[in-house]
Amino acid sequence: MNRVYAIQDQENSRESVKKMYASVMREFDDLRGVVCSNDKVLIKPNLVAPFEKATTDLTLLECLIKTILERKAVPIVAESSGFEFSTADTFRILGVDKLCSAYGVKLLNLDDAEYQYVESGNPLVPEYKMPKILSVVDKVIDVPCLKGHSLTKVTFGIKNLFGLLHRETRRKIHATNLELGIAYLRKLVHVDFVMVDGLWNLINAVYSEAFYQGIVVAGNNVDATDRVCCSVFGVDYAEIPHIRLCARSVRYRYVPLSEIKEIDNHIEERRNHFIKQNCIYKSFYSFDRLFSAILKRSVIPSLHYWLGLRPYIDQKKCDDCGRCYAVCPTHAIRNKRILHKKCMNVRCFKCREVCPNHAVIEKGLHK
Repeated sequence: MNRVYAIQDQENSRESVKKMYASVMREFDDLRGVVCSNDKVLIKPNLVAPFEKATTDLTLLECLIKTILERKAVPIVAESSGFEFSTADTFRILGVDKLCSAYGVKLLNLDDAEYQYVESGNPLVPEYKMPKILSVVDKVIDVPCLKGHSLTKVTFGIKNLFGLLHRETRRKIHATNLELGIAYLRKLVHVDFVMVDGLWNLINAVYSEAFYQGIVVAGNNVDATDRVCCSVFGVDYAEIPHIRLCARSVRYRYVPLSEIKEIDNHIEERRNHFIKQNCIYKSFYSFDRLFSAILKRSVIPSLHYWLGLRPYIDQKKCDDCGRCYAVCPTHAIRNKRILHKKCMNVRCFKCREVCPNHAVIEKGLHK
């Protein structure tokens, strides 16, 4: 029987996260029966951008790595960030590279990985470019976030697999039918265990106000787990096409380990927003497919930077205190100005967080 467990502890601390993780592991016998000795285990976190609250919590990731090592298996962390972000910078800024190095774990930047074409069954994109690592690992553990998404409404376990695809394939799927593309991807990847990081609530994938809710959801079936995540997130799974297509007939047993407070993210009230966003993004990616063939590079980062959300320094408010210079991970600030070429693939807004004069403002449309 497929099983899904959830736990909530709203104390925002590293020890609380460890306790929740330990409770979930007790329910799943510390992954005995999931991970065997000498297994190569691919861990797929959600590291979409260099934002701690929008990505898989490093404490959860560290605990999982330790459990796999205790099972005498070989963990491999693999990810490619969002199309408009630098994966290498995301790893560095979040500290994922240091975490993996500390445990001697391989960290695979999928942007640099070897890929192979696989028949997808998707009539709109017949072949998916998939990482070869999937054909050599024994197990796949999915570690997504419990958060919203401006195109698919939510991004849980099934949607998190999208980061495995080569960016060329992701662009094709975005330009055709994103929900259908994700549903067909689910058929190509067998997920052995899923642990959903619901510590922070965000209504969008990256740029969104966040509040701490302290939830962890785990299961041995990603389809069943996503259905439960829909309930926790406050949305009917039937309203999420890729989850409806994958989880319509799945059977499971759901056992909350603690009382989970209901969250109302008002998804239905944003119906027109999702329709508009999907139209815009289809245009973006269709445009990018055409011009990338000519320019030999993607124009998506530029489109996101200039039309999306970016930091800007109001020189009238800036007293040149230097705090933003010191905190910028890409050294993109000079003479009270932000160098867009260095900021474009990161847009971490750390400069805005430290500015005492509120001189760093957000420009562009909130996506």
